[in-house]
Amino acid sequence: MTLPPVLVEAFSDKMLHGADPATELALCHTWASLHGYVTLEAYGNLSWHGPEVRESLFLGLVRMLAEAMGLPEPAAGWPAATPLPAG
Repeated sequence: MTLPPVLVEAFSDKMLHGADPATELALCHTWASLHGYVTLEAYGNLSWHGPEVRESLFLGLVRMLAEAMGLPEPAAGWPAATPLPAG
């Protein structure tokens, strides 16, 4: 993946976190995604779904973000009592 020069410069400061620019960008995208979901949840924008659906949506987001960052697949059945994604 080629990052735009402005992002490479912004995320190249080793004093921030010490990670490479692509990792810094992935962390920012992850934070923004999680923050967005939690904000939707906190302000009732997902209230038309029951708690089981909202929890499954959140856990799906966590799995997707972990995969996008190159983290290993969570163990089967993580967390307990939560259905695994189809497929």
